[in-house]
Amino acid sequence: MIGKKNIPKAKCLIKAYLLTHPGKHSSKEISDWITRNDFGIYRGVTPGEVGALIKESTMASGNRNFLDMVQSARKHPNSGHKLYWIEQKGGK
Repeated sequence: MIGKKNIPKAKCLIKAYLLTHPGKHSSKEISDWITRNDFGIYRGVTPGEVGALIKESTMASGNRNFLDMVQSARKHPNSGHKLYWIEQKGGK
């Protein structure tokens, strides 16, 4: 389980991953990337924690926060698996 002092770092890494990896990604992909690279988070971040951090952040303060640009959708209509992405505006 991620420690409280690492939550801001994990949020930054989630956003960094989504900004640098265009397309839709599962919480497992994001978690694997954070855990595989040595970002100083002991034992990494689980897929459940990734999903919880995104959900908690996007529901807080009327979507006016650090992860407010993260979008999500279910992989399949009846599944519990979500995909996350940041819509890239403009450019090629």
